[in-house]
Amino acid sequence: MIPPPGCTFLIDEGVLLREVGSPEIMRGQLQLLTDGAYENITVQVVPMRGDHLGNASPRSPSP
Repeated sequence: MIPPPGCTFLIDEGVLLREVGSPEIMRGQLQLLTDGAYENITVQVVPMRGDHLGNASPRSPSP
């Protein structure tokens, strides 16, 4: 069997602070991402403050 392709997601820390639905729904969604249910998916959080690799990469100008 061929393994599924891997995916990496970078999410802004603010996304974790923005409440959508009830706390129970948010907890369940975060649990799915952190409990290893998806071995081929990597989720990384970009901090709101401080240095991170995103600061060093070139960006396209905003429209």
